[in-house]
Amino acid sequence: MNKIIVSLLLSIFLVGCKTSKEPSNSETAFKQYLIDTNKMDKDAVINDSYYDKYFLQYLDYETKNHISSNPYLKVNNVYSYLKNNGNSYIFSIFADDGRFYTGTYTIDSEYLTATVNGTIKLKQLIKLKRHGLFEIENNILKTRRFIITPFKEWYESDTGYIKNDTLHFTAIYKSKKYEYKKKWLSKTHKTHFIHKYQPKLIATKIKDSRTGLDVFMVEGEFTSNE
Repeated sequence: MNKIIVSLLLSIFLVGCKTSKEPSNSETAFKQYLIDTNKMDKDAVINDSYYDKYFLQYLDYETKNHISSNPYLKVNNVYSYLKNNGNSYIFSIFADDGRFYTGTYTIDSEYLTATVNGTIKLKQLIKLKRHGLFEIENNILKTRRFIITPFKEWYESDTGYIKNDTLHFTAIYKSKKYEYKKKWLSKTHKTHFIHKYQPKLIATKIKDSRTGLDVFMVEGEFTSNE
């Protein structure tokens, strides 16, 4: 499977190189990554084996750098959104791997205390699971997730912006499978979901012992969104 993915990515990656004998900027950046990470000597010539072994790692590296260097998003930190019922919170983390993780927990339960002077404490660790993908450009944030119901399934995206450490999602629509673009003929619905940055919530990324997937475990306290 990885070889198929690498082949598809390389076909896109190398298109710009066909009309020029000079290495493209992307090819030069890939070689520099290999040198910087001690995967090849600076005088060596890139061949297919380097792409087979390291190209996906390079793409992950580029994604992580792009996300981590964004000045607006609090990467690998926790945001909270108070649901309309006023009784539960959705916690979310936008990680440097390009995925976002979420979990929903109820106030005054086995996981969260009741609100006291505007503060809610976690009684025990809470788990945030992988929920979808996201992309960030400047202060514009887009998410994409796969929705499954008993009768149908589709991809759905939220778009919004970041201001003063707060996420404002202002639109939602059905999106294309591999893109954040709106699906043809789908409607855009206006929203305003406010996700507040919570610096006193501490998140640790681990492997779930049951599924083997990445999850975030969260502890601490946070300020209510009210």
